Amino acid sequence: MINIILVLSGAALLGYAIAICWALHRQVERSIIGRACIIILALTCLFMIGYLIFFVRLLVTMPQHTFDELLISLIFFFGAVFVVVVLKINYNLILNIHEKNVNLTKTNRELEAALGDLYAARAILDSIGDGVFVIGKDRKIILFNKMASRLSGYGKKEALGKKYDEILKFVCEDGGKANNRFVDDCMTKGKITEMANHTLLVEKDGKKIPVADSAAPVKNREGKVLGCVVVFRDITLSRQVDRMKSEFVSVASHQLRTPLTAIKLFVEFLANGDAGKLNKLQADYVNNVKESNERMIQLVSDLLNISRLESGRLRVEPEMIQLEDFIRKCIDEAGSSAEQPGKGKIIFTKPEGKLPQVALDPTLIRQVLNNLLTNALRYCRISNCQIQVKLEAQDGYYRIGVTDNGIGIPAADQKRIFERFFRARNAALVEAKGTGLGLYFAKMIIETAGGKIWFESEEGKGTTFYFTIPAAGMKPKSGEKGLAA
Repeated sequence: MINIILVLSGAALLGYAIAICWALHRQVERSIIGRACIIILALTCLFMIGYLIFFVRLLVTMPQHTFDELLISLIFFFGAVFVVVVLKINYNLILNIHEKNVNLTKTNRELEAALGDLYAARAILDSIGDGVFVIGKDRKIILFNKMASRLSGYGKKEALGKKYDEILKFVCEDGGKANNRFVDDCMTKGKITEMANHTLLVEKDGKKIPVADSAAPVKNREGKVLGCVVVFRDITLSRQVDRMKSEFVSVASHQLRTPLTAIKLFVEFLANGDAGKLNKLQADYVNNVKESNERMIQLVSDLLNISRLESGRLRVEPEMIQLEDFIRKCIDEAGSSAEQPGKGKIIFTKPEGKLPQVALDPTLIRQVLNNLLTNALRYCRISNCQIQVKLEAQDGYYRIGVTDNGIGIPAADQKRIFERFFRARNAALVEAKGTGLGLYFAKMIIETAGGKIWFESEEGKGTTFYFTIPAAGMKPKSGEKGLAA
């Protein structure tokens, strides 16, 4: 009786062991552990079959059981218990090992994919035709592509880990002063910044080449700036093309001035009645010719001035002036010369007390202020037109703002507003006259003065143009020509 109980209990335990092995196999069937479970399952099944054969033999052929047979039954029984206990204890352990093995395999695959992406990114970066380098918060170079190496003359091993301004020395064309402000502004403000015009890169051998482009911040998910990416390119060829265009424009403009001046004289001769009295229709025709001729003369003058600025041939002759008094004069001139005098009210605000004098070229700065004030008056098409001119003294700069409540600048046109010959679409509809050169010229003058110009605008509500002038004033510059009248 005892033998039968032991055999049946052992068979039940072995059946339970088979169930455990099968459950493990289903959980981890596609791994090495899964294949090991199949082997254990097979061995357990063999053990079970042998056990059952022994059980049948005991019951059928040997009704009388000896002590040895009882001992063998006990061995089989405790063997079954041992198998079940071992499998049960290691069940969770095997599953944990399998889970870790799966995670490790997944991590390895992700790592391989990331490395593949990294190598692809490096290959793409080295294939870019512009110089690219990346710096961290400590301003040290952490990435340096082939074109950056070619333009600077420094190899990757020389550049990586070094402060960027030790390797890539950006300087102003005029004076050779370090020009790293665009990188500093990018790191501190977290915005894309552009190199100032006329920036040079000093190569390893001391040669200087003109470069241009921008810096963009690298941020984490929280928006914190971790570094920045600087892209730059050699613009020697485009600078040469621009110089050729400027020279062509200069020559063509000079050639146009002579016949235009002659036309102006003859038109005035006709308008004054020196060639005989004109009837009303004839007088209207002559006045139309006179206005068109004046616009052509102004266009030629603008082209000449831009050509002189771009080629560096324009003289800068600073004088010590009282800035607030100078601005008042410009406001009076703009108001009296407006197409509809008295149309708009110009309010001027300034800091309390008298400001110190500043060295400025009055002709150039007058050109900037006149352009901004004329635009504010011209595009203010409402009955209660109000224009505000505000002078502020800031840290090392004077900031001047011209605000109007006019038509504003469409968002789609704002990026191009300082381009040559560009006019916003709503401005062209409101006022047909205009060359699109005024703001471009103003920007060049302010940058020559060492300042910045920008604007804030909303279509239909108005615009504010700002520009800054260094408190130290403008530096004199020798040149062949002054502004063309």
